[in-house]
Amino acid sequence: MKRLVMFLASFAFCVLLQAQQPQPEIKFVGYEWNVGKFSKKETPLRGAVYPFTNTGKAPLIISKVNPKCGCLRVDWIRTPIPPGGKGWVKVVYDGYKQLPHYFNKNAVVYTNIPDCPYIWLTLEGEMTN
Repeated sequence: MKRLVMFLASFAFCVLLQAQQPQPEIKFVGYEWNVGKFSKKETPLRGAVYPFTNTGKAPLIISKVNPKCGCLRVDWIRTPIPPGGKGWVKVVYDGYKQLPHYFNKNAVVYTNIPDCPYIWLTLEGEMTN
């Protein structure tokens, strides 16, 4: 019984301590982007920049961005974003080796936010001949 009480007290202390520590938060302008219809002959690369703000009270870190398709290229700001600071994630559809078609692809953004360790971004459009 004594061990149980000690465990519960330790757990409650950890939860209280974590709740009091400042944490980063992220707010994207938008999570989905439609690049519209475009020609493979003219420009097979189409993408979007997803701007965001750290609305939390601690530095925000984007540890990686994982494209869910080999046809996507990604880039992101690699420095910590201070509270109130702005950052970006770039997702580009690479249509060089793709057949013309409609696409709806995702990339996953991994952060240091305890309550939201990852965020899905969507890029869609239609590549024609």
